[in-house]
Amino acid sequence: MEQYSPMAHAAAVKYLRENKDRFSLERLREQLRAQGYPDPVIAAGVAAVYGTHRMGLTLHFGAPTIE
Repeated sequence: MEQYSPMAHAAAVKYLRENKDRFSLERLREQLRAQGYPDPVIAAGVAAVYGTHRMGLTLHFGAPTIE
């Protein structure tokens, strides 16, 4: 399982929370990718902010994955 920085996760969550009412989830994901965030960090941020029911996310041993 791929590990990622807790600081990167916290920053992604903060960004998503601050902008979720302004932009679509897809746009927010694109912006995080453009800033160099890896997909596992983005998926974990989406799960934290939107819940795991969004975009086919499932928790496996505490780490969200995209199905």
